[in-house]
Amino acid sequence: MNSPAIPQPQCLSVHQRLLERSGRSAWLVDGDGVVLWANSRARRALPALSVAGAGLCDQVAGFTPGGTADLDMGTLVCEPVEGGWAVFLEPEDEHFISAHVLDLIPVPVFWKDLHGVYRGCNLAFSELLGLPVNQIVGKSVEELNCPDMAAKYREMDQQLLESGVGGIQRYEWDALSRGGQIRRSLFHKACLDDGYGNVIGLVGMVMDITDLRRLERKFATVFKACPDPVTITEWSTGRYIDVNDAYFTTTGFTREEALGRTSVELGIWVDAEERQALLAALQAEGRLTNFETRFRRKDGSIFTALVAVEVTELDNVKCLILIAHDISDRKHEEVLLRRTAEELHRSNLELERFAYVAAHDLQEPCRTICSFAQLLERRYGDVLGDEGQEYLGYLSNGAQRMRQLIQGLLRYSRVGTNALRFETVDLNDVVESALTDLAGAIEQASAHIKVGELPCVRGDAVQLRQVVANLVGNALKFQPPGQRPVVELNARRQDDGWQISVADNGIGIEAEYADHVFGMFRRLHGGSAYPGTGIGLAVVKRVMEAHGGRVWVESEPGKGSIFQLTLPA
Repeated sequence: MNSPAIPQPQCLSVHQRLLERSGRSAWLVDGDGVVLWANSRARRALPALSVAGAGLCDQVAGFTPGGTADLDMGTLVCEPVEGGWAVFLEPEDEHFISAHVLDLIPVPVFWKDLHGVYRGCNLAFSELLGLPVNQIVGKSVEELNCPDMAAKYREMDQQLLESGVGGIQRYEWDALSRGGQIRRSLFHKACLDDGYGNVIGLVGMVMDITDLRRLERKFATVFKACPDPVTITEWSTGRYIDVNDAYFTTTGFTREEALGRTSVELGIWVDAEERQALLAALQAEGRLTNFETRFRRKDGSIFTALVAVEVTELDNVKCLILIAHDISDRKHEEVLLRRTAEELHRSNLELERFAYVAAHDLQEPCRTICSFAQLLERRYGDVLGDEGQEYLGYLSNGAQRMRQLIQGLLRYSRVGTNALRFETVDLNDVVESALTDLAGAIEQASAHIKVGELPCVRGDAVQLRQVVANLVGNALKFQPPGQRPVVELNARRQDDGWQISVADNGIGIEAEYADHVFGMFRRLHGGSAYPGTGIGLAVVKRVMEAHGGRVWVESEPGKGSIFQLTLPA
């Protein structure tokens, strides 16, 4: 026996028309609970129970005509009507009623009939138009929009309605907002049907995508104008989705040649292992920066680049955005700089060896001159007379002076040629050892030496002792006549090490000569006033630089000097 057909809208009875508009899922059943008719809401919500001839008593546990029964989505209740029962589905919770839920959605939603008259909307759509719901429902698009906009809406609505049941529409254009601003809007619309295969209207939603499009324009501008090659690649296939203009200027491949192809197909990678290393690092971290690799241009030439890669989704497709910065010139400059540094180092070593050898070899003729000058004085002093002895004194003093200069040059050259023995050095022990070497000069000058608590540092104990000896020795030497020397050594902590100070009460230094005194053979006073070779402070500076530190002086004439040294911890 065939099931009775569901009546079409034009054949509906008064009861059926009322139930169709009730806003709830509703059925008409006979006395045995067999479905005679179901409204469109019921057919959508519970299609298996809405087929004519279906038995509610068989499919719903506990249902009897005139009684109630519970479903997951609510309760079935019955009301008597002519020839049977009207069955309604009462929602389990009024909070889940569609109208209430729609008002909680922040996206504007509306629905219209076939004539373009608004039949309902949610609060977000009401706020978009700046009108209460009751001033929207029942109005046509012409009544709520300017003529040009209404004509556009009417045309698009008509195209959608003519597409029939299941028709959908998606488009975007500029729409006037509540504040009178033009906002870019995305429309999603679909046909509404009555459950009988007839289109009765449409439902739509509006999304404000103004900010999204603005960001897209910014990205497009940066993408196009970026001076470095930028590529967008599909993750799954490795095929280029887009490349910017700089990609062509750097690689030689046009946009048309690149799109739809992979970097492997184009032969971009010089080393396949570098590509695999990039992908492995990207999978592990999700993004990549400063990855150095090599690429091949269309003409076969190779360039080195620093690559940054970001994984993202574009139109629901997982993609890679890659930026490559050509560092070929920088790499070339680095090679040249390294070669220059190596040549300079080699040249310095040769110069130091030359200075050492020259100074060492010059000592012998100096000793010979000094020895024979002394021999002449002993054997022929009386014969030479006063003038001859004066000349002989000049010769002897000059030879002694040259010998001192050569010895100073040897000490200076050894600072660079002798390998530093870095170890933990207690500066208190270093100072004590240096002061022991200067004990005779300290006693002769009746000097007062004050030593504060000094730290342990990493350095060469022998060379650091030489630094202390030179600075304290200078403090004892460069004093006004008759003054008792006072020398203080102290230390204070810095973020990256220690600062050591050696202060004296000597004659001081003019500010304009503060750097001059650290040069080779640089002397501010004649040898007759203050003896010396002008090597000591040059040695101090060289030792400090070899230790990764520096030295400078703070001084005023007549107020003494403070030599400051820095050493890593």
